[in-house]
Amino acid sequence: MYRLDTLITTHPRKYHAGFTTNPVHMPENHRAHATWTPQRLLKWGATIGPNTKIMVQQFIDAKSHPEQAYRACLGLLNLNKLYGDGRLESACRLGHIEGLRTVKNIRNVLKHKRDQTTTTTEETNLPLNQHHENVRGSHAISINNRFKGISNATATNPT
Repeated sequence: MYRLDTLITTHPRKYHAGFTTNPVHMPENHRAHATWTPQRLLKWGATIGPNTKIMVQQFIDAKSHPEQAYRACLGLLNLNKLYGDGRLESACRLGHIEGLRTVKNIRNVLKHKRDQTTTTTEETNLPLNQHHENVRGSHAISINNRFKGISNATATNPT
């Protein structure tokens, strides 16, 4: 690379796709980002809890290249600074149960304190009581259909 006719640096020539950037020439924040690996993120997630590790793994698996998931993983893991490890782990557990797949979803669980409620989706999916006065059986549907036939016939053929 030249600047004002002065050689600044050289890079080896590559004959295939990819970058040859020297890490020393990268901005500081890019260098820090380059030190992250999927294993490092998973290890950090595991220190918070097993559900957090699962969520990090899902973020990584959802992308074709693990590097594309780093920002989402870091965003998730940094929520522990604001909410603590216990709440983040609870939110990830709830996210796993409910199929939440974004940092925004987990942040909303924490923001609205859904991780602190005692009932979970599993507990609220109990079958409803079908025996009370407002529930009509299949016989009511067949009676309604007979009345519809009569009312439609009179509406189309007024006498």
